[in-house]
Amino acid sequence: MACKYGDCLFPSATVNRRPSSIKAHCRVTRKYIDSRAQPDCCVACGCCVESSQASRCAQLRMQGTPANPAMMLAPHVLVGSLFAISVLPVVEHRLRQRSQIAAHVILGFLFFAFPTYFMRITVTGDFNNLHGFLQSFCAAVHIGHAYLLWKSQGFGRPEQSIVFSRAVTAFVTLLTRSFAAWHLSEKSTRGLLITDNFIVCVLLVDGAWFVSEIVRFYQNSRTQQEEVDALATRTTVWIEGKGSFYLENALYFDAGLTLVYALIHYAFPQHILRLIIKPEYLLDSHHFMWCRLFGALNLLPALTSLSARFFPPHLQTVYLASRLLTQSTVFVLNIWGHWVLGVYSANHITAFMISGFFSTFLFSVWHRMQKQFIDERPEKRNVSATYETRTVTKKYN
Repeated sequence: MACKYGDCLFPSATVNRRPSSIKAHCRVTRKYIDSRAQPDCCVACGCCVESSQASRCAQLRMQGTPANPAMMLAPHVLVGSLFAISVLPVVEHRLRQRSQIAAHVILGFLFFAFPTYFMRITVTGDFNNLHGFLQSFCAAVHIGHAYLLWKSQGFGRPEQSIVFSRAVTAFVTLLTRSFAAWHLSEKSTRGLLITDNFIVCVLLVDGAWFVSEIVRFYQNSRTQQEEVDALATRTTVWIEGKGSFYLENALYFDAGLTLVYALIHYAFPQHILRLIIKPEYLLDSHHFMWCRLFGALNLLPALTSLSARFFPPHLQTVYLASRLLTQSTVFVLNIWGHWVLGVYSANHITAFMISGFFSTFLFSVWHRMQKQFIDERPEKRNVSATYETRTVTKKYN
């Protein structure tokens, strides 16, 4: 006999006929069901349980368990391996760069296109379309940053501030999911529960990302000449009259707005989701976790934009393009969730408009920067800056 509120994977599971004085708590509907109205409930499915049977259902956790855990774990191992390869000194520099790019591309692709496949091994329960949709927002940050890494391959040593921003972001995401592992392991947790593979996948993805960024931060040490060349490049831009206070203020505005965006999503996930998600969607701790993770990932562009005014023009242009790609993806997801999936309520229109205006603002800044430095070449600028620096050094010596 099947439970009315869930599909039981055990055909021969025992059916518990409760006395009329006992009420069962349904983890899906979050309501107490009178056993006289619903006398038959399957214990094994983990949907309707008595308090005395909660430990049994937590031990079974068979609903939604993948048939081949090794295949479901493969994407996590692949991403972790790519992050590890990206900092191995024995590997060629170009291959290390491409491994780092591939790791972010794969993460973005899996979060965006196959969230159910990517996370199924870590959870048990009813993994609905809202869980997968919220994960897609995390893909936007990875896709945008992968574009930045790809376009800046020939720009020399990466900026230390970008590496630092990635390290901080990776640490916060690791901390967030580790805390979620402890919280979701509680027997009183409603909705999706975690499996034993949850913490393994967290270490393979977020842990490997954090460790690789720490190693890269110490490996990415500049020489004194490289620092002088960077200062000379920035000085030459202003001497030639190509400097722009509008661009600097725009980058500060981007940093401030994105930082507020990140803090609100991280600190108040319950308030945000309950305000913009339709009431018929029952929110659980997993929804709140992905809202926090989206806020944590937004620390990456927020911290990077604070120091982007010191980047050379060619890197600033690429960075603004990556920000535009990220925010445009978020805007498209808002459209998809509102008019296609129908998960948003009418209150979401404010967030939708803010996302659209933000994308328009970033496009205008990027277009202005692209038009101003359309002929800029990093090789030409570096040679010119180095020559002028050496000339000034000889003069004063």
